[in-house]
Amino acid sequence: MLSRTSLYFDDWGAGPQSLTYVPTDAVQVAVSSVTTGWSASVNQATCTLTVAPPASADLEYASSGVVLLTALSKDSVSRSYAVYVYICDVVELDSNGLANCYVVTERGKNYLFAPKMPDGTPLDVASAKLLWQSYYGLVESVALDNDGRISLFVEGDEPGNALVAACDAKGDVLWSWHIWISSENPLTDVATYSPGGKVFMTRNLGAYTNSNGDADEQKIHDSYGLYYQWGRKDPFLRPADHKCSGGSGETVYTSLGGYVEMPVVQSSATEGTVEYATAHPTTFIANAAALAEGESRKADWLAVPNDALWGDGSTKSLYDPCPAGWRVPTAAELAVLSLSEQEDATDLNVARRQFGWHLTDGVNSHFYLGGGYYRYADGALENMNYKEGDLQAHPEPWQGHYWSSTATADGRSRSLFFELVTTRLQNKFDNNRAAYRANAMQVRCVKID
Repeated sequence: MLSRTSLYFDDWGAGPQSLTYVPTDAVQVAVSSVTTGWSASVNQATCTLTVAPPASADLEYASSGVVLLTALSKDSVSRSYAVYVYICDVVELDSNGLANCYVVTERGKNYLFAPKMPDGTPLDVASAKLLWQSYYGLVESVALDNDGRISLFVEGDEPGNALVAACDAKGDVLWSWHIWISSENPLTDVATYSPGGKVFMTRNLGAYTNSNGDADEQKIHDSYGLYYQWGRKDPFLRPADHKCSGGSGETVYTSLGGYVEMPVVQSSATEGTVEYATAHPTTFIANAAALAEGESRKADWLAVPNDALWGDGSTKSLYDPCPAGWRVPTAAELAVLSLSEQEDATDLNVARRQFGWHLTDGVNSHFYLGGGYYRYADGALENMNYKEGDLQAHPEPWQGHYWSSTATADGRSRSLFFELVTTRLQNKFDNNRAAYRANAMQVRCVKID
């Protein structure tokens, strides 16, 4: 019935706001109650509810409230609807530029951004909705405001991630945005790599922190970022636990608390397109056919490869998943990292517990979690190496896979790769590995110069 269920005001005495409703079979809609100090009225001719906040905080009126509407049908059946109203800070997420990812570091605020592609292209938006959130109650009241901007309220106590979408009149997704909610600001927690002086985030895209080799299981789990098929802007989920056991991502939720499924489809002329991926941001596009076809298709999620989806390093591409001012690094930028002899010689039991490696640029150390990847053939989350001998029952619990934006000439893309093996000084490390694009892997963003 209601176009929105919440309204947000940036100050006491702010101007009124309105929302519309569809009366369906109601012959009369009226305000039945409103929190003291707030005012509300219904215009039945235009099917509009208008609400104004209290004029002054000095009156000790609540900074939040509720407006109850009663809809009476022609059969005298009465239904009640609630509109929640708040006075809170309003923050424009796109004030520093448009992007496919916006960072939120404070709770209890109303956040706004324009429903536009990162290049400024406007979208013919009819509605906005939450596609998934890390836990119920993290993001509330996703909707279009009176100015046509996407509005959302961040309430949860813990960090998390969410995906919100702009939809057309049929409810189909036109574009979607990752909301990265962190207690620490990933945009300021940075490190400069030498040589080259490139500034990198110290955590993976979508991660809550960086464990820096700490063996604490919660810190390890919080260090997992989200996963991206090469060239796609929308993320897939971190694992359900710190060991990546079970081969599946964590459970995520709708705005009503229901579970969200992450479908897997096989690439084809219909599903293996940028248009399909954009309209189905939660669908993993696998390529099991590449197993039979050998090297002919290189396991791309696209039916027709596109080497430019993540740009060439000189500009931020339309589908880049990083926040404004940041981008996916090039292969050359990742190639400054190496595995030091000291780290390679770390006691095996210590190495197992830290779930990653301290990589060096020749001057400083930078910890990269071994986050595994979602497999190109079936979308299963994989982070286990089953070795021969005694360790068959004790698989090594991690590999590291990090995307670059650099495409290869043979239809794959470059990545940073490492893998724990059972003997010291024999660990696998490759800072320029060609990987299948249908794999979903982690990203460590670099700042745009």
